[in-house]
Amino acid sequence: MFEKQLLKQFLKRSIILFLLLGILCSFIFIWIIPHLYFSIIPIIFVYFFLLNIFTFRFLIKIQSLSTHKFTKQFMIFTFIKFFGSLIFAFLFLYFDPNHKIPFLVIFITLYFSTLIQGVHDFLKVLNQRNPK
Repeated sequence: MFEKQLLKQFLKRSIILFLLLGILCSFIFIWIIPHLYFSIIPIIFVYFFLLNIFTFRFLIKIQSLSTHKFTKQFMIFTFIKFFGSLIFAFLFLYFDPNHKIPFLVIFITLYFSTLIQGVHDFLKVLNQRNPK
Protein backbone atom coordinates (compact mmCIF):
# COMPACT_ATOMS: atom_id res chain seq x y z
CA MET A 1 0.00 0.00 0.00
CA PHE A 2 2.80 2.40 0.91
CA GLU A 3 4.50 1.72 -2.44
CA LYS A 4 1.33 2.47 -4.40
CA GLN A 5 0.88 5.77 -2.58
CA LEU A 6 4.49 6.77 -3.26
CA LEU A 7 4.19 5.81 -6.92
CA LYS A 8 0.92 7.72 -7.25
CA GLN A 9 2.48 10.88 -5.79
CA PHE A 10 5.56 10.48 -7.97
CA LEU A 11 3.39 9.95 -11.05
CA LYS A 12 1.48 13.17 -10.35
CA ARG A 13 4.71 15.15 -9.98
CA SER A 14 6.13 13.53 -13.13
CA ILE A 15 3.05 14.42 -15.14
CA ILE A 16 3.30 18.04 -13.96
CA LEU A 17 7.03 18.17 -14.76
CA PHE A 18 6.57 16.72 -18.23
CA LEU A 19 3.57 18.94 -18.98
CA LEU A 20 5.58 22.02 -18.03
CA LEU A 21 8.59 20.90 -20.07
CA GLY A 22 6.32 19.93 -22.98
CA ILE A 23 4.59 23.32 -22.94
CA LEU A 24 7.97 25.06 -22.84
CA CYS A 25 9.25 22.89 -25.70
CA SER A 26 6.08 23.53 -27.73
CA PHE A 27 6.35 27.27 -27.16
CA ILE A 28 9.96 27.28 -28.32
CA PHE A 29 9.31 25.18 -31.43
CA ILE A 30 6.08 26.94 -32.43
CA TRP A 31 7.07 30.58 -31.92
CA ILE A 32 10.84 30.83 -31.68
CA ILE A 33 12.47 28.15 -33.84
CA PRO A 34 9.77 26.36 -35.84
CA HIS A 35 12.26 25.42 -38.57
CA LEU A 36 14.14 23.16 -36.11
CA TYR A 37 11.12 21.06 -35.08
CA PHE A 38 11.39 17.34 -35.80
CA SER A 39 8.71 14.70 -35.40
CA ILE A 40 10.46 12.44 -32.88
CA ILE A 41 10.22 14.98 -30.03
CA PRO A 42 7.12 13.32 -28.50
CA ILE A 43 8.92 9.96 -28.52
CA ILE A 44 11.80 11.49 -26.53
CA PHE A 45 9.32 12.76 -23.95
CA VAL A 46 7.57 9.37 -23.72
CA TYR A 47 10.92 7.57 -23.40
CA PHE A 48 12.03 9.72 -20.47
CA PHE A 49 8.61 9.69 -18.81
CA LEU A 50 8.50 5.89 -18.83
CA LEU A 51 12.14 5.61 -17.81
CA ASN A 52 11.51 8.01 -14.92
CA ILE A 53 8.52 6.01 -13.64
CA PHE A 54 10.33 2.69 -14.04
CA THR A 55 13.41 4.02 -12.22
CA PHE A 56 11.44 5.31 -9.26
CA ARG A 57 9.46 2.07 -9.04
CA PHE A 58 12.69 0.09 -9.05
CA LEU A 59 14.17 2.27 -6.28
CA ILE A 60 11.07 1.82 -4.15
CA LYS A 61 11.28 -1.96 -4.61
CA ILE A 62 14.93 -2.19 -3.52
CA GLN A 63 14.91 0.43 -0.76
CA SER A 64 14.57 -2.12 2.03
CA LEU A 65 17.64 -4.12 1.01
CA SER A 66 20.86 -3.94 2.95
CA THR A 67 23.19 -1.12 2.02
CA HIS A 68 25.54 -3.47 0.16
CA LYS A 69 22.77 -5.12 -1.90
CA PHE A 70 21.00 -1.81 -2.53
CA THR A 71 24.21 -0.18 -3.76
CA LYS A 72 25.04 -3.10 -6.02
CA GLN A 73 21.58 -3.21 -7.61
CA PHE A 74 21.39 0.57 -7.85
CA MET A 75 24.74 0.77 -9.65
CA ILE A 76 23.81 -2.00 -12.08
CA PHE A 77 20.48 -0.34 -12.83
CA THR A 78 22.09 3.10 -13.23
CA PHE A 79 24.68 1.62 -15.59
CA ILE A 80 21.97 0.00 -17.73
CA LYS A 81 19.85 3.18 -17.69
CA PHE A 82 22.78 5.41 -18.67
CA PHE A 83 24.02 3.22 -21.50
CA GLY A 84 20.49 2.53 -22.70
CA SER A 85 19.97 6.27 -22.96
CA LEU A 86 23.29 6.66 -24.77
CA ILE A 87 22.28 3.98 -27.27
CA PHE A 88 18.97 5.79 -27.81
CA ALA A 89 20.85 9.05 -28.41
CA PHE A 90 23.43 7.53 -30.74
CA LEU A 91 20.77 5.77 -32.78
CA PHE A 92 18.86 8.99 -33.23
CA LEU A 93 21.99 10.95 -34.11
CA TYR A 94 23.00 8.28 -36.60
CA PHE A 95 19.64 8.17 -38.37
CA ASP A 96 18.87 11.91 -38.21
CA PRO A 97 22.06 13.97 -38.00
CA ASN A 98 20.25 17.09 -39.29
CA HIS A 99 18.57 17.68 -35.91
CA LYS A 100 21.42 16.87 -33.57
CA ILE A 101 21.55 20.20 -31.69
CA PRO A 102 17.82 20.43 -30.82
CA PHE A 103 17.77 16.71 -30.04
CA LEU A 104 20.74 16.95 -27.68
CA VAL A 105 19.30 20.01 -25.91
CA ILE A 106 15.99 18.23 -25.33
CA PHE A 107 17.69 14.94 -24.45
CA ILE A 108 20.07 16.45 -21.92
CA THR A 109 17.36 18.64 -20.40
CA LEU A 110 15.01 15.68 -19.93
CA TYR A 111 17.79 13.37 -18.70
CA PHE A 112 18.87 15.75 -15.95
CA SER A 113 15.33 16.88 -15.11
CA THR A 114 14.23 13.29 -14.53
CA LEU A 115 17.44 12.53 -12.65
CA ILE A 116 16.95 15.48 -10.31
CA GLN A 117 13.27 14.68 -9.77
CA GLY A 118 14.01 11.00 -9.10
CA VAL A 119 16.77 11.74 -6.59
CA HIS A 120 14.72 14.43 -4.85
CA ASP A 121 11.65 12.21 -4.49
CA PHE A 122 13.66 9.16 -3.45
CA LEU A 123 15.45 11.16 -0.78
CA LYS A 124 12.01 12.12 0.56
CA VAL A 125 11.15 8.41 0.73
CA LEU A 126 14.36 7.62 2.59
CA ASN A 127 13.78 10.49 5.01
CA GLN A 128 10.25 9.24 5.72
CA ARG A 129 11.60 5.76 6.34
CA ASN A 130 14.45 6.92 8.60
CA PRO A 131 13.47 10.25 10.16
CA LYS A 132 16.17 11.95 12.22
